[in-house]
Amino acid sequence: MSVQGFDCGSYPGDDAVTKWANGGSPFSFLGFYLDAPCHSRNAFKPWAGHYQFLKSLGWGLAIVYVGRQVTGCGSQHLDAANGTADATDAITKAHAEGFPAHAVIFLDIEPFDPPVPSGMTAYLSAWLDTFLADGSFEPGIYCHSKNALDLHEIGETRYAEAGRASGAPSFWITRVKSSFDPATSAPSDCGVSFADVWQGQIDISGVTHAGVALDIDFNVATTANPSRA
Repeated sequence: MSVQGFDCGSYPGDDAVTKWANGGSPFSFLGFYLDAPCHSRNAFKPWAGHYQFLKSLGWGLAIVYVGRQVTGCGSQHLDAANGTADATDAITKAHAEGFPAHAVIFLDIEPFDPPVPSGMTAYLSAWLDTFLADGSFEPGIYCHSKNALDLHEIGETRYAEAGRASGAPSFWITRVKSSFDPATSAPSDCGVSFADVWQGQIDISGVTHAGVALDIDFNVATTANPSRA
């Protein structure tokens, strides 16, 4: 049994999230964007400061931090030092928001052509190492299905190095498929067996519930609270 959720870059506003929570929308969780190098309040309405309110409405969360990318934003600084710095930044902001211990923070890695470049390997490895050494929160990875296996292997390696040999990050997979149905699809239907969340439709305009229209991405997950927040 899968659970429906949505995400959108900017905070939709207290009125919208309240009406969607109480007005018969099918969604149980939403994406919560931490301010990050490639997703900041300079371009988006910030989500920061809204966690307790969202929790009071019963929303589950998929918490995401948009880090530096293989191409485009942050690509000039894709290295281990920035992986450590960005992970530390994400952990600090997660504490400030009041997320509970061991909540999952998904690092957003936008699609790129395989294999994984050395800079991304260094950046992601340092991100994971910092989270695992700190222990406050669990690391997750948001990525395209075409990159999932390679990034999962990096995750398994870092978990093993940290003494958690059977562990790996939680994965939120993006892959647009015509067969995606938020009412019936399971995360693994994206083609990645270890997917915990699947973003199967993106940039859908004017989705309306309780008289409130939003532009959103559709997701399904194995639980109503993918970040355990």
